[in-house]
Parts: sequence; structure tokens; C-alpha cells
Amino acid sequence: MSSDTAEILEVAIKAKITVTFGFPKRGHLLFPGKEYTAFY
Repeated sequence: MSSDTAEILEVAIKAKITVTFGFPKRGHLLFPGKEYTAFY
């Protein structure tokens, strides 16, 4: 998954938890990338 555009590249897994350093990237918060990240 592209963390900047949220584009799903060839293979992506759905996370149970997502860790970022600093701040979440745009791709973590936009569809379809949001479906593959897990922020609490």
C-alpha cells in the first residue's frame, strides 16, 4: 500500500494494529488504504 496515495499495490494485508513514527500518512487515513490499517 502506498502510504502517500492509499493505492493498494499488488498485495496488502489487513493490519490488527498500525505503528507509525511521527504522524500517520495520508494513505493510512484515506480509502482504500484505511481498510488495511488499524489505528486506535
